[in-house]
Amino acid sequence: PQERINDRGVMMMVRYETRAGTMAAPLGGNIGGGAGRVTGYVFLDGNEDGRMAAGEQGAANVTVVLNGRWSVRTDGQGRFDFPSIAAGTHTITVMPDNLPLPWALVNDGRVQFDVPVRGTVNVDIPAQRIR
Repeated sequence: PQERINDRGVMMMVRYETRAGTMAAPLGGNIGGGAGRVTGYVFLDGNEDGRMAAGEQGAANVTVVLNGRWSVRTDGQGRFDFPSIAAGTHTITVMPDNLPLPWALVNDGRVQFDVPVRGTVNVDIPAQRIR
């Protein structure tokens, strides 16, 4: 074999982490701590029963704040989702700025709830007509 001056070499480095594929710390918790999920709707409660019924619309583009620190916006159907939060007691507050008139949030849009480890909590937040 003859040695060539213009030969180029390639170096490849492979990195392996034992934590690959695991989630980051849940909101309000530590890495490896128990976590659950919170989903729900902000909706226009036409029959004023506090529960989302067939035919009631979700409130789109409304800000939902978890524990005064983390926020998401509702989608076109009024749905929101916090996929990984620390197990324990939490509070959701809905900001009323994007609710259509003449709707107002029940209980000032505040709901307190407990999240179990690996559990899903559904929190529906009604808005009722101002009278």
